[in-house]
Amino acid sequence: MRFKDGKFRIMQIADVQDAQFTSRDYLNFIGAALDREKPDLAVFTGDQVKSYSPALKIGDRNENVAKTIRNIVAPLVKRNVPFIFTFGNHDAIDRDDRARQTAVYESFPQCKNGQLIYRYNSTDVTALPVFGEDGKIRFCIYMIDNCKKDSASSNGVTEEQMDALDEADEVVTDAAGGNKVPAMIFQHIPVYEMYELLEEVEEGAPGAVKGNSTHRGKWFRITPEMEERNEFMLESVAALRQSEQFERWVKLGNIKGAFFGHDHNNSFTGEYKGIRLGYCPGSGFGAYGPGYDRAVRIFDINEFDGSFNTHTVSYRDIMGEKVENRLNFEIMNRLPSSFDAAKPMIYKASAVLGTTVAASIGIAVFKNSKSKK
Repeated sequence: MRFKDGKFRIMQIADVQDAQFTSRDYLNFIGAALDREKPDLAVFTGDQVKSYSPALKIGDRNENVAKTIRNIVAPLVKRNVPFIFTFGNHDAIDRDDRARQTAVYESFPQCKNGQLIYRYNSTDVTALPVFGEDGKIRFCIYMIDNCKKDSASSNGVTEEQMDALDEADEVVTDAAGGNKVPAMIFQHIPVYEMYELLEEVEEGAPGAVKGNSTHRGKWFRITPEMEERNEFMLESVAALRQSEQFERWVKLGNIKGAFFGHDHNNSFTGEYKGIRLGYCPGSGFGAYGPGYDRAVRIFDINEFDGSFNTHTVSYRDIMGEKVENRLNFEIMNRLPSSFDAAKPMIYKASAVLGTTVAASIGIAVFKNSKSKK
């Protein structure tokens, strides 16, 4: 991976979340986005595979998962666009499943895991260097695996992974002749500090979204500056709890940005303690998402100081307001983003069901009394 004329372009693809009958709308969108944006590298930031999909159980599950991955990377393979990947909380059912999936990704020559300068535990932490035209390392991309969501981890990231990132940074620094290299982090689940980018407001305020985890009972919205950039927040920040992960990024001193997926209906960015944080909204059509505002995120990296500009390219921007699978599109747009988001729908459905049952019983009793007369 090399800078060209001082620039390096990355495309982030988030939350495809599909199975072996992969959405044509996803394939059409990603193909068109690649043709238009011409990235030097694509990064898949987790939840490529919808591991809970019943479709994967039709026949050989492992082959179905492999077919899913082959479908998802097909637009890149066809155009010979390099890519790297990490996992999210929905990709795999266990570590063996992740190992099998890793082998499928790495079977493609376009997968640049073979160029990694560092990898811990296969995919837990990986580092991909980007070289300048002078042959020196000028930038590094760190990918952090969020597949583990358990009591021993925070946001699916363990203490060992945090230590591994520090070690990776040392390896990259040594390879760069002792010079700290600007870097960017990609992982699936956002850090808790995403809340620091937002405005806390009263319940019922315009644009207010209910907080999650330790922010339950509070309400937040994006800032006016975010609104001016046409960014949006349509669901809660789904960080599990605060950890030392972000502060360790700050301590490294060379992390320019960290970007996430996971919350399909969010697309905003902001800076906190010198690190630019942000979301790529859902890119796929196999799960809930922001309608035609499903998108990929583009990063243009500057070789000489590691600074970057970023913007999203939405389905609407490229494909307009037309889809091949209208039924799937409408269903996915109406799916709740979480159990909390589903509660009002459940209550409403329960109320309707209760009213219907009560009415049915009432009618039955009335008819029965009439028949006895």
